[in-house]
Amino acid sequence: WPGFEQAFLGFEPKRLLFQPDDFWHELTSDERIVRNPQKIKSVRENAAFVERVSKEHGGFGRFLADWPED
Repeated sequence: WPGFEQAFLGFEPKRLLFQPDDFWHELTSDERIVRNPQKIKSVRENAAFVERVSKEHGGFGRFLADWPED
């Protein structure tokens, strides 16, 4: 797991969103992680989603806390 955290910059959405395309392409050969291009792409897309939702709801934690129970 530490390799995943290092490769994906601690999974910090703001840091991930500022990475150039080359950063993402290089991950496809990074042996610390699963090198599936679609899975790597999903990390990039999820970072954008988390950032967008955070802005809309005043934080991602708030968004989750307001999630309906049923």
